[in-house]
Amino acid sequence: MHSFNFKTKKQSYPVKVRINEPSDSQNNNLNITLVLMTAIGVPLRKYRTFIDALTQKGFTVVSADYPCCGENRPHIKRGVDYGYRDLVVSFIPKLIDVAKQTTPDNQIILFGHSLGAHIASLYCATTDFAMVGVATGNIHYKNWKGFGKIKILAAIVTFELLIRVYGYLPGYKVGFGHKEAKTLMKDWLHTAKTGRYDFMRKSLNTGLGRGLFINIVGDDFAPYKSTKRLSKLCADSQLNKVKIDPSLKGNPHSAWLKSPNEIIDEVYKNLDFFVD
Repeated sequence: MHSFNFKTKKQSYPVKVRINEPSDSQNNNLNITLVLMTAIGVPLRKYRTFIDALTQKGFTVVSADYPCCGENRPHIKRGVDYGYRDLVVSFIPKLIDVAKQTTPDNQIILFGHSLGAHIASLYCATTDFAMVGVATGNIHYKNWKGFGKIKILAAIVTFELLIRVYGYLPGYKVGFGHKEAKTLMKDWLHTAKTGRYDFMRKSLNTGLGRGLFINIVGDDFAPYKSTKRLSKLCADSQLNKVKIDPSLKGNPHSAWLKSPNEIIDEVYKNLDFFVD
């Protein structure tokens, strides 16, 4: 297993990295490595079915839990902290470095789910990298309608209170991930209230980035309007809608992980988008 140190201005945390490749018996190696960015607070083990299906399709997958989450220690608590910008500057580049070292002949594409695609979009808009974003969007409350908008505003109030009390977000108490870093969630809250990414401290109107965005029909955590707005961070973007198996239980936002073939097929049939 590979690993690296994730560094912020004040702290350094170890991160374990996993590499999953198509088996030698397969004849369908696509020579494409997907660097997986998971949803907030969702441990990498929840993506096992998805990762296995990707390798069966011919993709190589480089993945890791976020710092201080899942198999990475210490876990989030008061004083263990990082933000969006730290992940863009110190997490993604090191995952990409592992991908380059282990699959030097492959094309490398970021693959983000939910928050993972927020982070990937910010990286691609500042580095001209390529990405896929699934079940994601700009989380400004104005990107929702009716009761959805009310729920986002209620989440803002609840999260701010919990962060003040605990020094981090105990997401498990409110059905939002597990334990999330204080600054990460303050950045999330800033975007939810303003739609902006001021914490990046640089212009995102760069004319850079290429992104394939997939909106899942019925996903009320990432409605089409929010996905469309996030996709505009990439100068070259494509936004597609996908219907998943209606028999899957739970919110489509994450239910697709149980049976990911529709999402994988959508990515596969649009690979030409990433060819110059």
